[in-house]
Amino acid sequence: MERLTQHTSGNRTIKLGDLFNISGTRLMVKELFILNSQTYITYDVQNQEGLVIESVDKFITEKDQYFNTVVPNPIADAVCGLRERQ
Repeated sequence: MERLTQHTSGNRTIKLGDLFNISGTRLMVKELFILNSQTYITYDVQNQEGLVIESVDKFITEKDQYFNTVVPNPIADAVCGLRERQ
């Protein structure tokens, strides 16, 4: 398993810690990883227990209209080292 700090597909980029607002419910990206040549995302859903795990391609397809709601998490950027790579 390879862990990622971000994933880009087409013109969509997802980073660890990104917050999405899906119809008033917030999702926070917790992990991005590659397993058996497939890229997955795990995210925390506001007011729900546990993490959701799904294919990152499915996430991007089903939540494409919400990418304009993304709030980058500057703390996650610093912790994951994303700021240094940009």
